[in-house]
Amino acid sequence: MGVTSHTPGPWAVGSSDSPGYMGDLPRGSYYVADGRERVVAEIDSCGEPLPCLMADARLIAAAPELLVALEALLLSCDSDADWGRAQSQARSTIAKAKGEEVGRD
Repeated sequence: MGVTSHTPGPWAVGSSDSPGYMGDLPRGSYYVADGRERVVAEIDSCGEPLPCLMADARLIAAAPELLVALEALLLSCDSDADWGRAQSQARSTIAKAKGEEVGRD
């Protein structure tokens, strides 16, 4: 669709509770990093881990793929040939964002 100015995906979720974590986030926090281990976002628990924090991190991590899926859906409106592929991509990206198992169509 056009050139993007955001950090390229895919992004992945990491935890401050993981062995070897070297950052300064409190326990129960999450971060989102790109493929080069550069932090894109931090989800700070402020010392009070909440179940929604992981869901928030997953949603942030899926952002680049959600953008690609939405762009593909818009393009497929002009071409029925790509509609099935765009639907499949959207379904798998939504599942990833929700932390669900990604199935194959």
